[in-house]
Amino acid sequence: MFDRQALTGAKAQINRATLPPERDFISSYHEFSSSITWTSVKDRLRQIGMFAGHIGVGEMEKNLGYDLGAGSTKK
Repeated sequence: MFDRQALTGAKAQINRATLPPERDFISSYHEFSSSITWTSVKDRLRQIGMFAGHIGVGEMEKNLGYDLGAGSTKK
């Protein structure tokens, strides 16, 4: 187990160097919010939902990058 204080300190250092300004979070949230209304995104989400129903959410989570990229239902 790692020391909580050490982890907190390390995360603070990393976040200070790598997190974008808050205004960028707000801008990206607005962009994301509008993108989920696109027909192509709705279609893809429907396909992902059907795929997750076919193999189970747990199995899909284990190989999410592969499954979404390849669209594979074979395990």
